[in-house]
Amino acid sequence: MLSDYENKDLSITQKLQIQKMIVNSRSCESIKKKIFDHSDSDNVNPFHQLHMWAKGEIYDLHAMHEAIENRDELIQTRLKLEQRKQQYEEEILKINSGK
Repeated sequence: MLSDYENKDLSITQKLQIQKMIVNSRSCESIKKKIFDHSDSDNVNPFHQLHMWAKGEIYDLHAMHEAIENRDELIQTRLKLEQRKQQYEEEILKINSGK
């Protein structure tokens, strides 16, 4: 398929010489090997990588959301405890003053 492309299309439209062709030239064996000799492990699906990246980002967002919710709960608990402490201190003052 690539050799037909080089022979028909590129040689006519670009006036490409046979020595400069990649697929049909004998002098470019190393380039041919780099193009055609890929193992399946070298080929990576970019959509799978994008999916895994997006999934990681979603997990990060969930973790941040959970952390913010827990922080809000801790702030509310702290406020309740401070109010209870203030009530106890007021009761202690009332008891000590004799009222």
